[in-house]
Amino acid sequence: MFPVFYVQNILHTYQRQLKTEPKPARVVEERRAPPHKIRDRVSISEEARRKQILSRIASEVVEEVTK
Repeated sequence: MFPVFYVQNILHTYQRQLKTEPKPARVVEERRAPPHKIRDRVSISEEARRKQILSRIASEVVEEVTK
């Protein structure tokens, strides 16, 4: 298995990438769309969003490492 600091380093790197990468085209398009064309979206706090993303990334990393 990998030491904890390796996983933490990977998660930290992904977190930085999320902050610096441009927004996905879907998000940009939704902002330009008229209000009646926008799909319903659930609003969550930044902290909850970050935890969800980190959890998903950690799962993907573990899945890739255990292959």
